[in-house]
Order: sequence, then structure tokens, then C-alpha cells
Amino acid sequence: MKSSEHAAMPPWMIDFNSPVLIAELFEVVRLINSIYDGKQQADENTLNSIKQLMNDFVFDILGLRDDQLGADSESVEKLMDLIIKLRNEAKQNKDYATSDRIRNELAAIGIQLKDSKEGTIWNKI
Repeated sequence: MKSSEHAAMPPWMIDFNSPVLIAELFEVVRLINSIYDGKQQADENTLNSIKQLMNDFVFDILGLRDDQLGADSESVEKLMDLIIKLRNEAKQNKDYATSDRIRNELAAIGIQLKDSKEGTIWNKI
């Protein structure tokens, strides 16, 4: 490979530097959260590009699959119960920043929390 081409490539493409790739994905999640919160605007093409990027890297390159969790729905339920419990404790302690962060991070990965008088429920969006 020519050195100029090598220099233009992001580090994760050169030696598959997973930590750098994951850090970049978190930056994309921040962008997604900003769009979701209305702090930034994105047209449909941009949203589709972001979705494709996340699918390519999270599922195809890193090999993370939603269907692996789906095979053991009891574990997923227990995990979500724990996350909701931690979020509720944060709210009770008036730690709204943590509570909001949990909600936003879950939304970024396609899980919506709904609060009601009966408690908090979740669903995939």
C-alpha cells in the first residue's frame, strides 16, 4: 500500500484498532443523541447514513448481534430490570443527570423507557 494512502486511512482500518473504533462509535452516539434532543438537525439521507454506519460497524465488523440477546429473553428481562432499578434509584436520589443519561443511552441503542404510575416499562423502538 502506498504510504500516502496508508496515512489517509483511519487508525482502525490500518490495524483494526478496536478501542479507537469503539471511541468513534461513541462519538456517533453523541451525534445521534444531539439529533434526538433537537440540538442538531439531520436530513433523511444523513440519518440513513448514520444507521448504515452503525449497522456496518456494530453488527458486521465488530460482530455484535441483537439476536444473541434474543435467544435468552429471561436474561434480557433481568438485565433491563436491573438497569431500570438503577435509573429509579438515581431519580430518587435526585441524580437526574444519571437518570437522563441512562434513558438517552438506551434510546441510542433502540430501547425506549416509559414511566407511569405503575412503574417503568421498556420496549424496543
